[in-house]
Amino acid sequence: MKSKMIKWSLLGVLVLLATGCGGNEGYKKLVAGTMPEMGTWDGVYFSEAYGRMELSDNGNGTIIGLYEGERFHGKIEGVPEGDLMNFQWTQWNEDLNGKSRQTKGHGYFRYTVKEEGTAEKSRLTHYIEGEWGYLDANSGNAWSCVKFPQNTKKILTMDGKTAEENAAAADPFAGGGGGAPASDSGDAAPESGGSSMDSTGGGGLSDDVNDLF
Repeated sequence: MKSKMIKWSLLGVLVLLATGCGGNEGYKKLVAGTMPEMGTWDGVYFSEAYGRMELSDNGNGTIIGLYEGERFHGKIEGVPEGDLMNFQWTQWNEDLNGKSRQTKGHGYFRYTVKEEGTAEKSRLTHYIEGEWGYLDANSGNAWSCVKFPQNTKKILTMDGKTAEENAAAADPFAGGGGGAPASDSGDAAPESGGSSMDSTGGGGLSDDVNDLF
């Protein structure tokens, strides 16, 4: 009887280990759909949580983006397919003492166009909606943005370069950001109780958002 109990205990441990090694629970494998009519990833976006973001198409199947909030800034590199874009992000957060910390992860956006007008007047609004995660995870935290009119000027820069200039670079992620603030903790996810992509709002854009329509 004792021998059988030991066997069942070992079997239980093996099952637990197999379950724990069954893949990244924070990773979602998504299927691309058709890009909405008149949809294009290139443009300027705004998120109440994460501020302004500017995406640029490098013409080689990759989208390069810069985003900026009140006490953080970052960049993303994405590969679009239809209405879906999987991306990696790198972000620098600044604490109250001016010290910066770098974190990285992955995420995805899905491009949508919604009718938000009235029966008398149509109003199509473009959105990108998705999630982000730390390191290899691409989900767990919502990230949704509304798109500004296509002629909105891009103003964000990193290392003195705009999103378009970064998109034209052979490897915009080479060197970990060049002149961007250095990391003091490597690329690990932040410690418990902290958040890399803090939802602190973004960068004095409230007037722009109010004037969006």
